[in-house]
Amino acid sequence: MIAFKTLATAVAIVLASGCGMVPNTRIQRTVHSQGNVNEDARLCADLKVGGSYESCMVSLGYRVRILAGKGFAVPPVSMDIELTRPRTAELVEVDMGECDQIVRDAFSGGTKALYAATMMASPDTIDRLAKTYRDCMEPRGYRTLLLRPPGK
Repeated sequence: MIAFKTLATAVAIVLASGCGMVPNTRIQRTVHSQGNVNEDARLCADLKVGGSYESCMVSLGYRVRILAGKGFAVPPVSMDIELTRPRTAELVEVDMGECDQIVRDAFSGGTKALYAATMMASPDTIDRLAKTYRDCMEPRGYRTLLLRPPGK
């Protein structure tokens, strides 16, 4: 019972203080990130500058872990993304949205569908979706890296 009261008190303090919650997205400093990571994370979480938390942090020069092409029935393609040249948070949001749509289209329809008619994805689907995302993002000024489980 004491642990519950302690937890309830801690939650009440956080809620009363008006602190915004920083999303649980993996971010990493890069040579382009000049600010304080904690302050930047709060800024992006509180203000939603230019769109999503992720696009805000990317625009500030951080490497951010995302799920590319996220959507119903699309396999998770976990990637790190960072800028190679300056972009505003608004442009990062647009770029990420457009490239996510291209990945979803490549998976589920369009002229380059990667999803087999038998409803089974081919073994290299993740690699091909990652390449689709990379091919869309890199000309726009981003570096991407497909994350793989250990041993893959």
